Amino acid sequence: MYADDTSLCQTSNDISKLESAINEDLELLDNWLKGNKLSLNVAKTKSMLICTKSRQKTLNTNGDKLNLLIRDRDLESVDVIKYLCVHVDYSLSW
Repeated sequence: MYADDTSLCQTSNDISKLESAINEDLELLDNWLKGNKLSLNVAKTKSMLICTKSRQKTLNTNGDKLNLLIRDRDLESVDVIKYLCVHVDYSLSW
């Protein structure tokens, strides 16, 4: 059996708090998957920071980014993701 298109969501105005909360959730998820004899293809796992275009520009200018890890591997950050056959971008402009 396979389960596709699972997602985790967190909100925060502080990028470091957001990063910490997501990394905690990823660790909990990984432990749950292991405990239930399920696997996660980390190579296919992506992250996307959803924000306004002006906030994205500020983050890019400052060099801020989320450093998300699962099993000591960095998650790839993307600007557009396909979720349930819908392409969603970071500003939710679809």
